[in-house]
Amino acid sequence: MNVRRLVRASALGLWAAFFWWLAISGEMTRYLGPRTYWVAWFGAIVLSGAALVHIATLRAGGSNRPTAGEVAGLALLLVPVLAVIAVPEPDLGALAAGRKTSGIGSLSSSIPQPAAKPGQIGFSDIFYASESSEYATAVGIVDGTPVDLTGFVTHPKRGPAGTFSLTRFYVSCCAADAIPYSVAIDAAEDHVDDTWLRIEGVLRERAGDFVIEPSNIKEVGSPKNPYLY
Repeated sequence: MNVRRLVRASALGLWAAFFWWLAISGEMTRYLGPRTYWVAWFGAIVLSGAALVHIATLRAGGSNRPTAGEVAGLALLLVPVLAVIAVPEPDLGALAAGRKTSGIGSLSSSIPQPAAKPGQIGFSDIFYASESSEYATAVGIVDGTPVDLTGFVTHPKRGPAGTFSLTRFYVSCCAADAIPYSVAIDAAEDHVDDTWLRIEGVLRERAGDFVIEPSNIKEVGSPKNPYLY
């Protein structure tokens, strides 16, 4: 038996199993954005085929054994899979939002174009409306605009006094590039970080920023897919 092919087949099989798990279980929503869902299916099919080819030719080439360098290289390739097994749920919460918030400031210098047909007001809309009156007008955000948002509780260091924030991560490609958007909640009752809430209310303009004046706050469970796109 060709031991080198057996080792390679094992490594390929583990990666294939990982991609099949992502694709079939639906867990890829925690790691990938909709634009990259195809990666899970592509990886599962291609790596499964490569593993089967290696298994079918295990007796080709004698008992060729892998070098120490090859074994080390294949072991390194399996590190990401082992990391996912060790940390199965990569949900980004209040701690991660606090670390990434410093990078959001640069976004205000590149205000995106609002959708041609504005839909329901979202976290990013409120953020950009606070940065640009033109954007606020384009999406129909004014003092008194009703909103209905679901997110998790955070307490930004620079948040308005007497408020907590509701936050949601937006994913473009994958969870690694997730960006948190927060909106301040002007409520007398505070909540613990990472508590998921559904908040209904209206937007109020305070010193150029929009905050939510809630009419109803309800604690809810974490959604199956915690990210927005």
